Amino acid sequence: MEEDGQQREKVKPLGFLKPFSLMKASSRFKAHQDALPRLPVPPLQQSLDHYLKALQPIVSEEEWAHTKQLVDEFQASGGVGERLQKGLERRARKTENW
Repeated sequence: MEEDGQQREKVKPLGFLKPFSLMKASSRFKAHQDALPRLPVPPLQQSLDHYLKALQPIVSEEEWAHTKQLVDEFQASGGVGERLQKGLERRARKTENW
């Protein structure tokens, strides 16, 4: 006992802890996976808007303006963003976890 009359909390050494099977837990979580609806791929514009909104409070105005310019180039019609978005949408149609 400690001086103020309270007992110390006992700490179990790691060797005495009950083993936990990750395989058992994993299969339990996946049991109803097929019943869940597939998540859609968010539109590119929505993803980029969220990205810019998340950055704004943590970067300077100059950095944000530069990033906004890069995002505009990325999302331009026929640009890298559009090609990547189409590839992601194709992958989402073919696989469970895109």
